[in-house]
Amino acid sequence: DYVSMINGVRLGAERANEARLDTPTFLISALYDDGIDDLRHYLISQSEPKPWILPKEHGVTDLDTEERVEQIVLEALMNNIHEEIPYEATIDCTGYNDYGHAMRFEVDVFVDTTGQRKIIIGEKGKSLVRIRNEACKHLEGIFKKKVILFFNVQLNDKMS
Repeated sequence: DYVSMINGVRLGAERANEARLDTPTFLISALYDDGIDDLRHYLISQSEPKPWILPKEHGVTDLDTEERVEQIVLEALMNNIHEEIPYEATIDCTGYNDYGHAMRFEVDVFVDTTGQRKIIIGEKGKSLVRIRNEACKHLEGIFKKKVILFFNVQLNDKMS
């Protein structure tokens, strides 16, 4: 009996016969796509509508424009640099201009060593171009206008 088996773990083998079904149990097979609809229907029936955490006029995030740019640039770094560098780098959007049809951002990327700086820039700047292109494409989807990114990859002050 599944109830005894599941609750037997919680109650111990000697008290498994005391087990009661106190929570819904779903037998699911992802391999055979079995039981998934039952679980989905149960979850929907148990959910309660609640107000959004962020009001609709705030959009999908409470981050300001600069913070959003920093997060997108960090994501592009992580997608394109397969070293520890994205985890150690500091991204700082130092300013931006909104021209109506386009936005221009200044972004500083701080790293600890000249070797890390070389990896981010890449041979003939190819890595940095890839990072910039990915970030621009994502930001253009968010802001619904042309995005121009200017990067300055430099060493942290503590290391220089």
